[in-house]
Amino acid sequence: MRAFLISVLILTVFSVVSCDSGSIKSTKPKPDSDSTAKIDTENTDSEEDVIIDENVKSDEDTNINAVCGDGNVEGSEACEKEDVINCVEINEKLYEGGKAKCLADCSNWDTLTCDEVFMECGNTIVEGIEVCDGNTMDCHDLNPEKYESGTATCGLLCDSWNESNCVTYKPSVCGDGEVTGKEVCEKEDVINCVDINEVLYESGKAKCLETCNGWDTETCIENEFPDDDTIGCADECSKLNSVRCDGSKVVKCQLSGGCLKWLENNDCSITSRLCADGNTVGFGTSESERSSVYRGIFIEATSNATIYEFSMEINNTTGQPLIFAVYESDTSDGTYLPIATRTVDEPGTGRKMYSSGPIKKTGTSENVTVTAGKFYIFGVAWVNPMASYYATYDGIFNPFVSQITTFGKTLGGTAITDSYPLLPTIPGTNKGLTNYNMYFNTGNTSTEICICNNLCPALNNKRCNNNWIENCAADTYGCLSWEAVTDCDYKDCETDNGVPECVNNCVNECTLNNKQCNGNEIEKCTTNAVHGCAEWTFDLDCSISMITPYCGKDGENSAKCYEVPQVSQEYIASSGVTFFNASDDYFKGMYIQATHNAVITGFKIHLQQPEGETGVTIPFSVYEGSTESGPYTRIYRSTHVVGSNGYYGPTGINISVTAGKYYLLAVYMPYNTGYYYVNGISTALTYDLKFGTSIGNESFATSTEPVAAYTFDGPYLSSYRMWIESYLN
Repeated sequence: MRAFLISVLILTVFSVVSCDSGSIKSTKPKPDSDSTAKIDTENTDSEEDVIIDENVKSDEDTNINAVCGDGNVEGSEACEKEDVINCVEINEKLYEGGKAKCLADCSNWDTLTCDEVFMECGNTIVEGIEVCDGNTMDCHDLNPEKYESGTATCGLLCDSWNESNCVTYKPSVCGDGEVTGKEVCEKEDVINCVDINEVLYESGKAKCLETCNGWDTETCIENEFPDDDTIGCADECSKLNSVRCDGSKVVKCQLSGGCLKWLENNDCSITSRLCADGNTVGFGTSESERSSVYRGIFIEATSNATIYEFSMEINNTTGQPLIFAVYESDTSDGTYLPIATRTVDEPGTGRKMYSSGPIKKTGTSENVTVTAGKFYIFGVAWVNPMASYYATYDGIFNPFVSQITTFGKTLGGTAITDSYPLLPTIPGTNKGLTNYNMYFNTGNTSTEICICNNLCPALNNKRCNNNWIENCAADTYGCLSWEAVTDCDYKDCETDNGVPECVNNCVNECTLNNKQCNGNEIEKCTTNAVHGCAEWTFDLDCSISMITPYCGKDGENSAKCYEVPQVSQEYIASSGVTFFNASDDYFKGMYIQATHNAVITGFKIHLQQPEGETGVTIPFSVYEGSTESGPYTRIYRSTHVVGSNGYYGPTGINISVTAGKYYLLAVYMPYNTGYYYVNGISTALTYDLKFGTSIGNESFATSTEPVAAYTFDGPYLSSYRMWIESYLN
C-alpha cells in the first residue's frame, strides 16, 4: 500500500511540474464536501493496512487559507488565475463548446464565452439542461422508491416533471397475506425460478424472502451458457439497455439466451402514441438495387456523442458480407476520411435493419465519437446486387427535408458506384436528395420514447367540423385531439376572425300565409318556432273529406279543397333551352318517376316542322315500366300534325299513373324536326310535378318507331321542353 501511495505522489508531482499555467486544464468545479478523510485502524497490525479514502477532503484541507494567484488550487478555490477550461467540462449538458477562464477571485469560472446548447421548450426534443420536453414518463421509473404507477407529464418550463398523476405506494405489511407497496411477494409464496428470469434459470422453485422484497433463489438451477470463444453469439445490438423504435414498439437491448437481443419493452400504439427514439431517420418506402456500392448518409454533428453502432434497412437476399464504415470531415463539402470500419461476414438474410455491431475507431478499442461542428458519413458497402430503402425528394415540388437526430442533422445521402472495396476518401460534394432508413445507437436507455400524435395544434384551440364546434383537448398523456363540444343543430358553424360560432343562416322557403297543394294535402307557409324562418307546414288533408277530397289551386298563391279533381299544367325545361334540328329520324322523350297515383289529361312537346315541309304528322306515345331501365309497355299512342314553332301533342286524354312506376312521354320525329333541350352537367336536371319528378331524357336515332313492348336503357342528362296536364287520383 505504501508503494502505491508513493507512486501516486510521484505521478501527481510530475503532472504538476509538466503543466504550463497558460494551458487548458481539465479541472472541474470541486464537489461540495464537509467530510473528513477516514482512516480504518481497527484490527490493523501495520501501517500498510491503513485504508485512505482519497475522494474525501479532510477538515484541515478545507480550512486552508487559500491565496488566489499563487498557482495552487486549494481550500474553497475552484481554479487559479490564468487557468482555462473547456466549457463542456463545466457542464456538458448546458455547454456544447467554447472555453472559460478563471474568475479574478478564483471562486469559479467565467462562462460568458461558453457556447450554450440550443434549447427550445416545446419542440418535443430534450436539449441542454432540459429535464423533459413534451414527453411523459412512467412515475415508477421517475422515482421507484416513491411511486407505484401513474404517468408524469413534462412541466411547462421543461425543467421538471408534473407528478400530480403519480400513484404512491400503499403502506405495506410483510406477512399480512397481501402484496402491497414495494413488496415483491408475501411470506410462504413460492414461484417457479424461470418466471423470475427465464434466461438465467433453467428450473427450480424460489420462496419469498422474510422481508417480502424479493425471492430466495438459492434453490434455483441456473442455465449453462457456452463460452463465447467456443460458439459465436449472434448479437442483434451492442449496447446493453439501449433502446430504439421498431415501428410503434419500443425495443430494448437485453441479454437473451446468452446474446444481446432487441426485445419489446413497450408498445406506444396502445396509448395512441407514436414511437420516436430521436435517432431513426429515413422512414422511406422507395428502394433501388445496386452492386459494388457504398451507400450512406451525410450528417452534420451539432453536439458531441458516442455512436455504439448504426443500422441500415437492406434486403440481403443472399446473406453476403457487409462493410460498415464511418467517414469524417472538417467541412461539409470537403474531403471525408475513414475513421472506422467493421465487416460483418454473416449478417443474416431478408429485409431488415442490419447493424454494424460494436463500431470502433480504426486501430483503437474506443467507440466511434462525433464532435460538434464536424461532418460525417455513416454507410454500408457490399459487392453483389442488393436493395436499400430511403425517403427521396425531387428538389422542386418535394424539397429535401433535413431530419434531426440527438447529435446532428442529415444533409443528404450518397451512393458511390465501384466503391467496394471502400474508397480512401469521399468528396463532400457527392450529396444526393436522399435520407436512407438508418438508426444510430447513442446509448439512450430511457424507454419512455412514446410521443404524442397530436391531432390539433394547441390546447383549447377551437374549430368548426361539419356542424359542430370542436375544442383541442389533452388526454392523460398530454396528447392533443379534437373533442366535439357544441352541436350547432339547425344553425351553421362558421369561423369569424378565427373564432367558431353557431350562426343562424336559414333561408325562407315561402311567403308567410301562402298556401299550396302537396298531393291532396294543403300546406301553409308559417314561421318555424326554433330558427324563425318561413317554411311549408301541413294545414289540411282534403282526402278525408267526402265532399271536397281534391286539392287544387285557388288563385296564384293559395289552395283549397274541391269536389272534383283539379287539372294542373306543369312545365319541364321552360327556360334556358337550346333549339336544335334532328340530324336523323329520332325517338325522344322524358322519363317521369311517379310518386302519386294520378291521371294525365294531356302533354305537349315544343317542336317545329322540318324546313321546307308543312303539316307533318308524327306519333306521340306513353310507355310504362317498373324500373328506370329495362322492359317498358306502351300504354298510349296517337298522331298529331306538327306545324311551325310551338307546342304539339295530345290533349283530352285519360292515362292512369301508378305511384312507384316509371313513365316515358315521347315523340318519334323525322329528320330535321326542330326541338328544344337543356343539358345537365354531371347529373340529369330534375323537375318536380304534381304526381312525380322528371329524371332525364331518352334519345336514339332509329329508322322505325319503337314497338309496343320495348327495352329502354334508362335516362340521360338532358331535358326536353314540354308541359303536362294532370290531376291526382
